[in-house]
Amino acid sequence: MVELHTDVVSGVRTFWVDSGRPTLAASLLFRRGIVDETLATTGLTHLLEHLALHDRAKGALQVNGSVSLLQTQFDAHGPHEAVVAHLRELTSWLSAPQVADVAREASVLRAEAARQGASDVRAAMLNRYGARGPGLAGYGEPGLARVTAEAVTDLAAEWFTAGNAVLFLDGPPPADLAFHLNDGPLHEVPTAQAFEEPDELPKVYVTRQGVTSSGVVRRSTPATFLGASLQKLFHDDFRVRDGAAYAPWSVYEAVDADSAVVLAGSDVSPQLLPHVVDRTLQILTRATTSEVLDEIVPDLVAQARQSQADPYNAPMLAYRAAVDHLRGRAAQSRGDVAAELDEVTAETVRAVAEEMRSTLLLGVDSEAAWADQMPRLEMATRSQGLRGSTYRSQNYPADRDRLVVAPEGIVVGRGDEWCGVDRDEIEAVFQYPDGAREVIGADGWSVRVEPTLWRGGEAAAREAEALVEPDRRLVVPSREPERVPRPLGAWETTKTVWRQLRENVRFMVALNVVFAVLAIWLLVAGVVVGAAIMAFFAARNLKEIWQVTQASKAASVTA
Repeated sequence: MVELHTDVVSGVRTFWVDSGRPTLAASLLFRRGIVDETLATTGLTHLLEHLALHDRAKGALQVNGSVSLLQTQFDAHGPHEAVVAHLRELTSWLSAPQVADVAREASVLRAEAARQGASDVRAAMLNRYGARGPGLAGYGEPGLARVTAEAVTDLAAEWFTAGNAVLFLDGPPPADLAFHLNDGPLHEVPTAQAFEEPDELPKVYVTRQGVTSSGVVRRSTPATFLGASLQKLFHDDFRVRDGAAYAPWSVYEAVDADSAVVLAGSDVSPQLLPHVVDRTLQILTRATTSEVLDEIVPDLVAQARQSQADPYNAPMLAYRAAVDHLRGRAAQSRGDVAAELDEVTAETVRAVAEEMRSTLLLGVDSEAAWADQMPRLEMATRSQGLRGSTYRSQNYPADRDRLVVAPEGIVVGRGDEWCGVDRDEIEAVFQYPDGAREVIGADGWSVRVEPTLWRGGEAAAREAEALVEPDRRLVVPSREPERVPRPLGAWETTKTVWRQLRENVRFMVALNVVFAVLAIWLLVAGVVVGAAIMAFFAARNLKEIWQVTQASKAASVTA
């Protein structure tokens, strides 16, 4: 039986099992991830990882690196002597980074971020956690626009140290294995703070396509089985029964030392969109109230037991111990892991499903429709604006909103309905090459100043970016010309104003009174044809008033 061993190599805690392989696999992990960045520094850790591994794969040696929410990982596999030499060179670089290629590598990573685009998981994190912590995964690493060699060096000195590292090996540590890392403490995992309070959930938001359900749960072994259980339910309902989906999916993502987000969803064919919200809520309800998990969970547990017993998976015991070490948890033996698996039953997974549903965020396709099952996730409004520089819309009077930039922040709106970002909640300002400026709040909501849409828009953009220091002004990629908004033309403005007036019941009633008075006056004057025309318009207006009144009572809302 493969046993877990622990050592300390050059001040780095090391966990290993003897897999018996002729080669050596190693993973050097550091407790530094996306959650430790700010919006203005997003991508810095990823950049360091790329620079550290640049041109290190040689011959039979395979190397890779990754940055997740909670950790940075450097992987190597190959002959023992090659892995030992690689780790020695890698840690030497981390103790004194050579960063001459910062600009080039940052450009490469920005191209990678642009190619990857958004994802359902990243969008769910952004909608839950905003522009901080796990929510930063929802941005395309805009901080790469301002990275410097000094920032990379400072990052390595503070975070990539022996005390903040752990090593996993699938064989005994070679006698000549040594690291060259600076001393430093193990950094605690920050607590993930969601911006929506649990008693304000569930809520729905618009996503790119399909459906995404997500909720926060306590980290546990039963919780790791919930996603796969929901994926099975989506598969059976959407794909097998309806033939309206191809690839249901699920993810279990740890967001801090004690909590994780369980996500499950699916692509959705157009014919299912009118019903996708109700059907998804039914799936989540079945996972908490019915016996459907009684059939699913035992199969998943059997698969997990088989995986644990497979000798090829024995190294995962050491890798798990390494990850737990970064969380401040004690390593678990094979018996401990098996005992945790014994706790996984349909009942314990149902309890996790209830926990997830109580913090549910549901992302749905923009073409989907829902009634009043849950409110929509929206930017918070306020009843008062700010006193500051005020800008009128280029589309006035079709658009009567005002943009106000003040020392206290930025708001847009009119009357008693405004939304905006307070200055002390601003995380960064995005600078678009076409002149637009987007003020990003900590909750992920933003106010974008489009110079083309405001009178004096260029001055408004300058004031908006002045709300933050230069190191939080981030240049973002150019937009296609057709994506830059343009003001309405005279004819479009006229049509918009008339449409707004027709939707105003008071105006339509007043207009109807005018038509009625004119009809009576013309009739008295003997102009029968004119009176008939006025009566016709009055009758048509009555019909439109009735339609507007009925529309205002409609309960359905389209995403």
